[in-house]
Amino acid sequence: MAEDIRNHAGTRRRRSAPGSPARARRTYAGAGAVSGSNALRPEKVPSAGENLRLITTEPAGISAMNMGYLLFLVLAAVATVLICVNYLRLQSRYTGLQKENTSLTAALSAERLENDANYNRIVSNVNLEEVREIAEKRLGMVYPSASQVCYYEESENNYVKQYLDIPGNG
Repeated sequence: MAEDIRNHAGTRRRRSAPGSPARARRTYAGAGAVSGSNALRPEKVPSAGENLRLITTEPAGISAMNMGYLLFLVLAAVATVLICVNYLRLQSRYTGLQKENTSLTAALSAERLENDANYNRIVSNVNLEEVREIAEKRLGMVYPSASQVCYYEESENNYVKQYLDIPGNG
C-alpha cells in the first residue's frame, strides 16, 4: 500500500508503505539521462552497448548511523557471543557430568552385587550348631533360668527405653 505525500517543492510523489521490500528509490543515470524534479529518468531505452549504473538513494538518516547506536549493536553482538560460548561450555560440562554419573552408578551397582555375594557366602558358611557348642563348652555360656527372664509389654514403637538398671539376683 503506497500513499501520496508532498515533498519540499510541493510536488507529489509516492512513498512505499513501511515494511515493503523496496524502500529505496532506484534511478538510472548514464548516457542520455535527463534530470527531473526528484529523480533521474532515462530519456530513451538504453541499448545493450551503453553503460548504465544503478544509483540507490536511501532515506536520510539511515546511511549515517549514530555512533551510540553502533556501539550498542557491537556490545549486543559481543554479549550474544559470550552468552553462546558460556552456554556451550555449560552444556559440555553437563554432558561430562552425566557420563561420570552413569559410570559411577554402574560401579556402585557392581560393588553392591559383589557385597551381596560376599555376605551370602559368609552367612552360608556359619554353622549355628557349632557356634552354640563353642559358646557352651569353651566359653561357659548357660541358658537363663525362668527367674532371670523379664518380660515387657510391647510398645507402639517396637522398642523399649531403659531408664534404670534391671533388678536381679546378680
